[in-house]
Amino acid sequence: MNDSEEFKPSLKQINEDIRPTWEDIKKQSEVLVNKLGCPRSFVGGMLHAIASDFSDMKTWE
Repeated sequence: MNDSEEFKPSLKQINEDIRPTWEDIKKQSEVLVNKLGCPRSFVGGMLHAIASDFSDMKTWE
């Protein structure tokens, strides 16, 4: 897929893969907030940094 194409997941992918992963990440993030005693914004920053690693513009070696 090139940069000009937009990925559109199927309903099956949303229900079977994306939604469960999304919920798991939310649960794990809440556990980390409680374990560290940190504000949610700290974990949000971590998630943002992780997301930036998945940018289509990033060059992998």
